[in-house]
Parts: sequence; structure tokens; C-alpha cells
Amino acid sequence: MLAWLWEFLLHYSSNVLNNGELYWFLSYVSVNNLFVGHFLAVAWIPFYFIWYFHLYKMLNREKIILSKVFFTFWILSFIAWWIWLSSRWFLWTIVHYKDVMNPEIYEPIIYTYTFLLESMVQALRFFISIVSVLWIYIILKNKTYYPKWMSIFNPLSLLVLTFWTLVIPTIGKYLVPIAMNFVHLIIFTLSLICLSNFIKKWE
Repeated sequence: MLAWLWEFLLHYSSNVLNNGELYWFLSYVSVNNLFVGHFLAVAWIPFYFIWYFHLYKMLNREKIILSKVFFTFWILSFIAWWIWLSSRWFLWTIVHYKDVMNPEIYEPIIYTYTFLLESMVQALRFFISIVSVLWIYIILKNKTYYPKWMSIFNPLSLLVLTFWTLVIPTIGKYLVPIAMNFVHLIIFTLSLICLSNFIKKWE
């Protein structure tokens, strides 16, 4: 639940989908939400590595090299995601001081941020694509602790599904701001269910 909460606090407001101007949705996020969300995120970092290691072990039943490659790219995707998310307090500050800043100063800052930090989103998408292909291939072609149907629940498919919820804004406005954590929640929940079922089968 905390994994949802910190990203929700960093991004969500009732105007989260009204993003006509670059990053303007952040102007509706309160400073209290910003600080609580940021420090919850910092405290939660170690748990992601534990979860990724769990996924690696679930895939590595036959001790294959690809499962190690999968784990490596999950870590790389997390690093790209975290660099991006950890900059949100800085972006929040820029947006909130827009009205008292000279446009000649504000615009270069905001576009420099976009170039440097939003590039992490592109890196994230690249790494997630690789992770998803590996996830599908390993589960379908090797013996893992997962049933074959788990290949459907790969990160890329779940991300696409999350953003498709925008067609129903009353749902999408709650899920899109926490898209990656929503994906994590589904994968890790299903993974723990699969592990539990596997243990029961051998008891």
C-alpha cells in the first residue's frame, strides 16, 4: 500500500488530467503531499530490490542465464524510473514559482529539465520492453515457478492496460499517476499467489 501512496502523493490532484500546459498538473499538488511522498519513496527503495530478487528467483528454477539478464534489466529500469521520480520535487518547485519568474528564465529551466530528466522515461520504456520480452520468453520456453499464463502479465502489457484506463477518466485519473506502482502491484501479487500455489502443491 505504501508503494502506491508515495507516488500518488507526488502526482495526484483533482486536476491531474488537466495538463494543457507543460507539467501544470503539479501546481495543484500541495507541499505537504510533496514532502511526505518524497520521503516515503526514499524509505521504500530497498523493498523494490527485494521484490525484483523474488521475481528473479521465481524465473531461475532451471538456473538459466536469461533470468540473470532479466534481473539486470529490471534493476536498470528501476534506476531510470527512480532518477525520474526523485526529480519531481525539483519540477514541483519550478512549476510553483512560475508566476514569479521571468519567462526568459523559466522556459530554459523547464525545457532543460524536460530534455535531461524526461529522457529517463524513454530509457525506462526501453528497459521495460526488454524485461517484458524476457519475461514472456523465459516463462514460455523454460521451466519456472510460474504457470504459462503468467507470461500475459508482463510489465509492458500492464503499462499499456493502465494507460488505456484513461478512456474512463474517473478510473484513469487514479491509476495513471501511479502507473509503474500499479504494474508492480499486479505482478508481485500474482507472483506471490503462484509461489503459494507451488508450495501447496508439494506439501
